[in-house]
Amino acid sequence: MFDKNQIDKKGLRNYNFNQKIMIVILILFFHSSLKGAVKITSIVDSVDGSGTSIALRSDGTPTIAYHYATNSYLRYAEYNGTSFSVYSITDNCSGAVSHAIDNNDISYISFIPSLTYGLYCASGTPSIGWSFTYLDSLTPVNETSIAINPTNGYPAIAYHDSSISQQLKYVYYDGISWIINTVDNYSISGSSVLGCVSLTFSDAGVAHISYYVDYGTYNALKHAWDVGGGSWDREIVESNIYIDNTSIKMDNDGSIHIAYTDTTPSAQIKYAKKVGGLWEYQLIEESESSFVSITLNSKNYPLLAYGYYNSGSSYYELCHAFWNGVSWGKVHLESSSFDRGYGTSIEIDQNGVLHIASRDGSGYVYHTRYYDDAMEPNDDFGSSWEIPIDTTVYAFIWSSVDVDYYKFYTTRIGTVTINLSSLPFNYELYLYDINYSTLAVSTNSGSISESINQYLSTPSTYYIRIIGYNGIYSSTDTYTLSLSFSIGNTNPSLEWANFTGYGDENDGIEPDEGVSTTTFSYKITYKDSDNDPPYTGYPILHIYKGGVEISSETMSFHSWVGSTGDYTQGAVYVYNVTNMSTGTDYGYYFEAVDYYGAYATTTFKSGPMVLSTSTEKTEDPYYELNDDFSSAYLISVDTTIYAYIWDSNDVDYYKFYTIIEGTVTINLTSLPFDYELYLFDVNFSTLDYSNSGGASDEQIQRYLSVPSTYYIKVFGFNSAYSSTDTYSLSVSFSSKTILKEPVLEWVGTGVYTSRGVDYLIGSNTMTYTFKVKYKNPEGSSPSYVDLYLERDGYFYNSYTMNFESGDYSTGAIFYYSINLYDTGSYRYYFKSEDINGNVATGTPTVYQTGPTIYYSNLSFYGYVIDGNTNNGIGNIEVKLFKNGVEISNYYTLSDGYYDFSLEFIPSGYYEIKCYEPVYDFYPEYYRITTSSFSSSSVQKDFTGYRSVSDAFILSGYVYTPDYLVISDIEVRAVDEYGTVYSTRTDVNGFYRLILPAYYSYEIKPVPDVPYYDFYPYHYYADRDVNFDFTSQWINYPEPGGTNISNNIIRKGSGENMIIRVNTGGWAGDVKIKVYNLAGKIVKEWTEFVDSSRTSIYWDGKGEYEKYLPHGVYYIVIEGEGIKQRTIPVIIRGK
Repeated sequence: MFDKNQIDKKGLRNYNFNQKIMIVILILFFHSSLKGAVKITSIVDSVDGSGTSIALRSDGTPTIAYHYATNSYLRYAEYNGTSFSVYSITDNCSGAVSHAIDNNDISYISFIPSLTYGLYCASGTPSIGWSFTYLDSLTPVNETSIAINPTNGYPAIAYHDSSISQQLKYVYYDGISWIINTVDNYSISGSSVLGCVSLTFSDAGVAHISYYVDYGTYNALKHAWDVGGGSWDREIVESNIYIDNTSIKMDNDGSIHIAYTDTTPSAQIKYAKKVGGLWEYQLIEESESSFVSITLNSKNYPLLAYGYYNSGSSYYELCHAFWNGVSWGKVHLESSSFDRGYGTSIEIDQNGVLHIASRDGSGYVYHTRYYDDAMEPNDDFGSSWEIPIDTTVYAFIWSSVDVDYYKFYTTRIGTVTINLSSLPFNYELYLYDINYSTLAVSTNSGSISESINQYLSTPSTYYIRIIGYNGIYSSTDTYTLSLSFSIGNTNPSLEWANFTGYGDENDGIEPDEGVSTTTFSYKITYKDSDNDPPYTGYPILHIYKGGVEISSETMSFHSWVGSTGDYTQGAVYVYNVTNMSTGTDYGYYFEAVDYYGAYATTTFKSGPMVLSTSTEKTEDPYYELNDDFSSAYLISVDTTIYAYIWDSNDVDYYKFYTIIEGTVTINLTSLPFDYELYLFDVNFSTLDYSNSGGASDEQIQRYLSVPSTYYIKVFGFNSAYSSTDTYSLSVSFSSKTILKEPVLEWVGTGVYTSRGVDYLIGSNTMTYTFKVKYKNPEGSSPSYVDLYLERDGYFYNSYTMNFESGDYSTGAIFYYSINLYDTGSYRYYFKSEDINGNVATGTPTVYQTGPTIYYSNLSFYGYVIDGNTNNGIGNIEVKLFKNGVEISNYYTLSDGYYDFSLEFIPSGYYEIKCYEPVYDFYPEYYRITTSSFSSSSVQKDFTGYRSVSDAFILSGYVYTPDYLVISDIEVRAVDEYGTVYSTRTDVNGFYRLILPAYYSYEIKPVPDVPYYDFYPYHYYADRDVNFDFTSQWINYPEPGGTNISNNIIRKGSGENMIIRVNTGGWAGDVKIKVYNLAGKIVKEWTEFVDSSRTSIYWDGKGEYEKYLPHGVYYIVIEGEGIKQRTIPVIIRGK
């Protein structure tokens, strides 16, 4: 905020505090060495350009859109690696160009047309072609600003409606249609919008607009933002100023940045930033400046480009201003003996390189690259520039004596990879250790990239040196230095300590039993092949009693294993415990994490046995008494015990603990008789059992997903026992599961025996059910089971399937039912993950063929009628063709009726023809009724057609200006990818083309004689076709003539067909009649025309102000001195 001391005598804000800072910066900068910064300028186009707007593709490639005024061209330039390639997109542009690029590198360009009101949005690239959307057709527009919404990738445009309403508008695409908002006007806020529009988005997709308004008694800079539902909030940024242009950006911290030209005193460049609800202001250039544009760098610092008038040279100069976090700096990028710095547009790429589009006083379009070599000076080891690992640097060898040094640090051993690429000449690469000793070099010849891949055995400081061979250098082209480091971390291991009483017993405690006063010493050996130490607080000893953890203790270093004193051979850690309470249900395990987070653990072990006296022993050395769950004997995993079933009533129970999920394997072997084996959970519920019969071994292998207490039961079948022969019981545990990853399988029954869909062939009216079986032996549930569909080689959609029945461990069936209305050849596969993130495998996870979808039963029927009498013509052979090939025929009944019925209709183009002798009347044609076709009247032997998806017909005539038909001339349709479809006109000048219904087309006769009038029209049936129709006419008709623009009207869009009439000086009424293809008048009205009123508009509505059905219509204009002319027009669906 400003206080009263910041107001000068004129009532304006005092910026002297900023001016002092700026003067110092300018002096320091202008006297600094050129080394450390680079500027590269190239001429893009030598024409009278205006409205330059730059946008960068994802790889940093600059593209520039601009207006070529002389020819009314919208032009587009893209950098090809060495220069700019220039393309003319359209010749219907009068300026107000703005340019943005989406995440798919598709350009969107807003501009105003030269032939009518409204604005256009062009989208595409030179490689894929361009499409155009016409918006707000009745509004005069004089400024536009386009941006891409980051949340959905769709374009939006802010623009100034310069009609009497003087308002700010905003139009955005929602994925289906364009929606227009009125943001501000006099009735909304009491201010008339004067222009200077600039649009940006927040990361959350909220639109923000800066613009210039007139409140009647004062003018102001305003800011508006979208609050949802078509509503906007507005605020004044600065008042009592006159503005020439504005430029707005929003950073990822939510702050708004606006640069603008205030012409109130003397064309100042100003900068405003909104932080925490308050606007802060700074003066950048105090006089004679304009054309400011703003962008932000990775630190959210503002970067400006603008034009500055140098009073000394009397020319405009291109300037760049930048904020460094403390103050502003400025650079005069272009100053010469002619004007520069008009129409600036600035962006910054991912490498911090500035790209500025501008033009000079003649309109020539320029591109300027500017960036710093921030690493200089770095000419020896002492001044080496520090760079972090995983970094890419762009820098220069500035002169024949320049050498670049860099340094980096490693905190552990590993492999460093250094790449030196994008070399302008022969550069060489060296790697040194901390003592400046050479470790590796790369000296390829020429401009071949250099690379070093070196194992570094010691964490230390290392140096990189880059030098030009024989003093070669380039001060205009950078090299690229990239640095990466691979640690290659492996898990540590925990091993039993190799001491008497420890490792020899395969455990980690000594002694194994004692009394409460005994000191029990726990020991473990920690090893790491990377020589990584354990992380602080590790290894840890976990002590359990009765299945519950009672203590977790950090162990202390005891000694090294071997003589090297490193972790590759091992370090022993110890923890001593005294005064343990009595009990035989103790257990323990060890856990460790290395310095970089790799993990290790031991299995759970039982012990020690803490007895009440030193002489206490169990009466039965074979784990008795253990005859029920409560007296179950605690055993360790990875243990084998030998015990008896003493008598016919004896049952042995054991228990063990798990601390992580995994698979337990229990083997009961060396059986004297038929013994049984059971496994229970902590609630004594049976999980698994084994009863092989006889003295055969028993085994249980079970995945245990929950760390807990588990019980084992061993008993004799039918009370079998032996008090003389032991059995052997072993328990092992693996943290890796058996078939832990889920599997997708076919259901295996009925039609789903070996596939996942019920029908492989069907119609688009049928329901298709997909099924698959999900199986996970560990019983983990899926986080999802999804179905993926592909149609005709392209991704179609994905669906989340529904659970039907079954158990996850043995197989659960999932299904999804869908109606596939789009015909074509489909493929499918299934995808799934379990709740642990494991991806399912199996045959159903790869593409499977089917189903193939056709149209359901269709009937092609109608009548063949005499064109003069409308009487049916009997016994005429009518043929049905698909894509030009005859597939059926039919002889009409006495009333002219015919009927074709087909099943499972594939996509294609169907047409009806008859080949009877020509009747003696003119024009010579049969007429077919509209009962099943899109066409009601056609010329000669073509009597009707129907488009069944993926195709449509385009037909028309070629005339001379005197309405003489041109026969046998080639007519071409060229789609947006350059594919040519052609035919020739018949004796009546009639042509007909069958075209795919996917693209936009340009239609023209060949050779392209300027005086030919060309009247194409198109029918369409099942699919709305994106067809851009352009009439071939001179801008203004000759006396007595007429011409039209916008032959295609989309319902509800506000579009109008425009008819231009040249009365040749006569004034009076003309009559306009609209006919449908059956020859019926569906709209008729009268308009007054004279030399000043020459345009007639029609919105596609009929007599009752309702839109006519979509289709083709003809307009006839009648009036004194008017040459009657038939004009086709198409009404399309919404």
